[in-house]
Amino acid sequence: MFILWGSRLVRIGKHFDPHIRCENCGNFSQNFFVFRKYIHFFFIPLFPIGQKIINSECVYCKDTFNGEKKTHYLHITKTPVYFYTGIILFITLILYLIAANIHTQKQKKEYIENPQKGDIYLIREDKEKQATYYYVKIKSIEENSVELIRNRFTYDSFVSSMNNKDYFIEEQSIFIPADALKEMLGKGRIISVERGSQ
Repeated sequence: MFILWGSRLVRIGKHFDPHIRCENCGNFSQNFFVFRKYIHFFFIPLFPIGQKIINSECVYCKDTFNGEKKTHYLHITKTPVYFYTGIILFITLILYLIAANIHTQKQKKEYIENPQKGDIYLIREDKEKQATYYYVKIKSIEENSVELIRNRFTYDSFVSSMNNKDYFIEEQSIFIPADALKEMLGKGRIISVERGSQ
């Protein structure tokens, strides 16, 4: 895979000062150019590196030697916010993932507390230090118990959806107390809850 990353030096400020006399030609008017380097990934700035650099130039003779006011213009030029685009995007992504996970966990808890016919649970089973996964579906709800049917396959690793050839075995069902679902959630056995498929 071709990855484009590296550093780039860009001008972040330009200042014009008509009050400074050129040491070379004696005319007044100087341009000051401020530069800074940043690291980029796929041309998206991640963060600035190194110190700001300043160059001066006489408007008339283009002489570049004039130390007067360089420090002043160097200090008043701020690093642009876009230099931090990569960091801002990364932090935004992390915050989004955290918020999405909090929402998912809250929704999962609400679904467990109020089960409905057709809810599908991904269950994690730990046996001899080996985790396996399978699905159960609520076939019916009777007072304080739920009738569950299990899928045909057992998965050796986490899955986000059932295999196309997998299905629920309607003829084999078990009844468990509704409170047992809360207990399974508390122990981390219920990984996800899908609602909406009948």
